[in-house]
Amino acid sequence: MQGRKAYVHCWGGVGRTGIVAGCYLIEHGHYTGEAALAQLQLLWRRMSADKQRRKPHTPETEAQRRYVLNWAQQDLRADKGDLSHELV
Repeated sequence: MQGRKAYVHCWGGVGRTGIVAGCYLIEHGHYTGEAALAQLQLLWRRMSADKQRRKPHTPETEAQRRYVLNWAQQDLRADKGDLSHELV
């Protein structure tokens, strides 16, 4: 996919899409979990004002945001050879 664009979405384009995009940023963009979530918020501000009012952030729920943060922790452990951590 280098140099190519990908369109990632789910039905609502907020929760699950945010999880996938956040984990992608961590895996391929060398972001920490917190930095990936912050980057998603910056990108989310480009959405329509109406959608931002209805869904103020992506990923949508606290559990979804924790998943992205846990993914980052799992990614760090995998780099050190520890694959025992569960994401959820």
